Amino acid sequence: MTELLLDLGESYDPARSQWRLERVEMVNWGTFHGGPHRIDLARQGYLLTGPSGSGKSSLVDAISAVLMPRKKVAFNAAATDAAGRSDRSLLSYVRGAWRHGEDAESGEVATDYLRPGATWSGIALRYATADAAAPVTLVKLFAIDRGKNTNADVKELCLILRQPVELMQFAPHLEAGLAVRAIKAAWPDAQATDRHSLFAERFCRIMGVPADTMALLHKAQSAKSLESLDALFRGFMLPRPKTFEIADQAAAQFRELSDAHARVVQARRQVEQLEPLPALVSANKQATEQVRRVERLVESVEPYRDKRKRALAEEELAALTVKLELAESAEAQARRAADEAQEQYLAARAAYERQGGQALLRLENAVERARERLAVVGRSRDELSRDLARVGIDLPGSAEELAELKAAGRGDDQAGAADQLQRHSEAAVAARDAILAELKETRAELEAVAQSRSNLPVAQLQARELLARVSGVPLAQLPFAGELMEVPEQHSDWRGAFERVLRPLAMSLLVPAKHGQAITAAADAHNLRTRLVFRIVPADAPRVERPVMPDSLALRVAVKDGPLAGWLSATLTRRYDYACVGDPAELAPVERGVTRAGQVKHGRDHHEKDDRAEVGDRRRWIMGFDNEARLDRLQAAIRDLRGRAATAEQAVLKAIAERDQAVRRADALDRLAGRAWEDIDVEGATRLEQSATDELESYRVADPDLRRAEHRQDTAKKAAALAEASCQREHDQCVKMRDGIERIRSLLDELVPAGAGDGAGGGAGGG
Repeated sequence: MTELLLDLGESYDPARSQWRLERVEMVNWGTFHGGPHRIDLARQGYLLTGPSGSGKSSLVDAISAVLMPRKKVAFNAAATDAAGRSDRSLLSYVRGAWRHGEDAESGEVATDYLRPGATWSGIALRYATADAAAPVTLVKLFAIDRGKNTNADVKELCLILRQPVELMQFAPHLEAGLAVRAIKAAWPDAQATDRHSLFAERFCRIMGVPADTMALLHKAQSAKSLESLDALFRGFMLPRPKTFEIADQAAAQFRELSDAHARVVQARRQVEQLEPLPALVSANKQATEQVRRVERLVESVEPYRDKRKRALAEEELAALTVKLELAESAEAQARRAADEAQEQYLAARAAYERQGGQALLRLENAVERARERLAVVGRSRDELSRDLARVGIDLPGSAEELAELKAAGRGDDQAGAADQLQRHSEAAVAARDAILAELKETRAELEAVAQSRSNLPVAQLQARELLARVSGVPLAQLPFAGELMEVPEQHSDWRGAFERVLRPLAMSLLVPAKHGQAITAAADAHNLRTRLVFRIVPADAPRVERPVMPDSLALRVAVKDGPLAGWLSATLTRRYDYACVGDPAELAPVERGVTRAGQVKHGRDHHEKDDRAEVGDRRRWIMGFDNEARLDRLQAAIRDLRGRAATAEQAVLKAIAERDQAVRRADALDRLAGRAWEDIDVEGATRLEQSATDELESYRVADPDLRRAEHRQDTAKKAAALAEASCQREHDQCVKMRDGIERIRSLLDELVPAGAGDGAGGGAGGG
C-alpha cells in the first residue's frame, strides 16, 4: 500500500491540472480602441509593467470585469482616492474615455470619448491546464446605444465556451445591438446568460474553485501595497468577525431611533407653523370682503361723478344763458351810443374843416415830419460819433469838414493797411507758437534727461530700455559709447569738433558678447521707432596701441573705467587717430585730421564739414560720464524760452490790437463815405422843426373860431373813442359767454345721460 501511494505521488503533478490564464483578448476596451488586442500569458508567470498611461490598469480591469459582477468590481482600485472615488467605470471603458476637456458650447469640463455613438466591447479570457483538458474561454460582451451614458444603460452577455473562439466572430451580432438569440444560435454549445451569478457559478465549478475566492482574487489584483502581515491576514485570509455585523445592526437601530426623533421634532415644528393659519385665513377672508366693497365703491365713483358734473353744467348753462341775454342787450345799447358819438365827431370835424382845419392839419403834419427828421438825424449823428470816436476821429462840425474827412479816407489805403497788419499779427502768432513748441520740446527733453544720467537723445534711451526689458539684460550692462567717453576740461575748446568726429561711435549701443544673441532677437522682434546702432563687444579686450600722431584726438578723450574700457580705448586708437590741427593748412600733410571749426579730413582726398548745426551748439553734444552740464543748459534754455514766450505773447496782443483798430477805422470810414451832411446836421434839422412849430402856432393864434372848432372836434373824437371802447368791451363779454356756453354743451354731449348712472349709484350705496 505504501509503495502504491509512493508511485501515485511520483506520477501525479497537481500543478499540471491547475487552470491558469493563458490569453487575454480585448476589443474596444478603454483606450484599446478597435481590435482585437491579444496578450498571451506564460504559464510560468507574467510580469505586467510599463510607464503611467500605457494601459496596465485597463488590462487588469478587463480581467476583473469578466470575473466580478459589475456592482462589486473596483476599477483601477490602486489609484482610488481615500474617499473611494475613481474616474473609471464600466461606461468609461465601453465608451473609451481618454481625456477631460472644455465643452465648446457650454464651457464646462466634459469627458471626451473615442466611441461616442452606439458601440460594443468584448473581453475574452482563455484558461488552460498543462494536461490534455480542453481550454475554457470566458467571454463578456457589452453593448450600449447612441445617446446612453450611464452604467445601467450598458447591456452585457456572459458566455463560457470550450471550443476556440475569437472576439471579432461576435462582431456581426453586435453592430445593431446585443443580438442574444443570434449569438446563442451561432454557438449552441456555449453556456450563455446575462446573469453574472449564474455565469460565475458555472466557471467556478468547471475550474474547481469556490465562488467566494473570486472576491479574494479581485482584492489581490487591486492591492496597491501590503504594509504589514496584519493587513494581509485581515484583508485576504481572515473572515469578517460577527461583532462587525452586530455593530452595524446597533448603528442601524440608532439611526432608526434618530430618524424617529427627527420625525417627531419635524411634526412639532409643523404644528407650530400651522397653528396660526386659521386666524390668518379668517383675517384674509375679512380683508378680501373689504377689498370687494371698496372695488364696488370705486366702480360707482365715475358714474356718480358724471352725474354731478352734468347737473352742475346744466345749472351753469342756465345761468350763462340769462347773463348772455343781458350782455347782448348791453352790447346793443353801447353800439347805439358809439354810433351817436361817431356822428357827433363827424359833425364837429366837418365844422372844423369849414373853419379852415385843412390848412391847420397840413401844418401839424409838417411839424410831425420835421420832428421825425430831427430824431433820425440825431440818431445818425450819435451813431457816427461813436464809430469815429472808437478809431480816434473827431466828428466833423460842418459840411466842409465832412468833405475833407471823406477825401482823406479815400486817399488812405485802409484795406492795404489792414491786410499788412493782419500779416503782421499772423507772423507774431507764428513766432510765439514756435517759441512755445520749442519750450514744450525742451521741457520734455529735461524730463527725460532728469530720469537718466545720459546725454543721448530720448529716442535712443527709450529703444535701449525696450531691449533691456524684453531681453532681461540689466540696463547697466548696455551702455552707449558716448556715456563712456568725455572730453577733459583742458581740451574743452575742441569739444564741438570731437562731437562731430565721434558722433557715430558715441551713438552706438555697446552689447557684451554674452548678451548679443538676446539683444539681436529682441531688436528683430520689436519696432524700436528710431535708428539704433549696436555693436557686439567681444569678451576678450583687444590690445590697446598708442596712436601714431602725438596730437591725436584719441589722446584727448577720456574713457570711463569698466569692463568695456579696453575695447573702447582700442577702437578710439584704431579708428579715430585724427590729428588735432589749429590751422586748416595743417590738414594737408596728415592722413586724418580735424580743426576746431569742425572740418574733418577722413583720408587723402576726403574732407567733410557738417554745419547743419553750430559746432558750439551744446544741445547736440552727447558725450559725457554724466549729464549735469546738459541739465544746467536745459534749465537755462527753459528760463530764456519763458522770457521770450512772454515777450512774444505781448507782441501778439499788440499786433492783434493794431489790426483790429485798423479794421475798425476802415469800417468807420467806409460808413462815413455814404453819409451826407444833411444826415448828421442836427442844428439844421432843429431849425426846420422850430420853424414849422412857429408857423403852426401863428396860424392858431390868428383865428379864435378855428381854435374853438378844433377843441370841439378833439372833445367829440375822445367821446367817440370811449364809446367805441365800451362797445368793444360788451362785445368781448358776449363772445366769452358764448364760448362758455359752447364748452358746457360739448361737455354735456360727452357725459353719460342723467338716468344712466342711477343704477350704479344705487348699487354702490347698497354695498
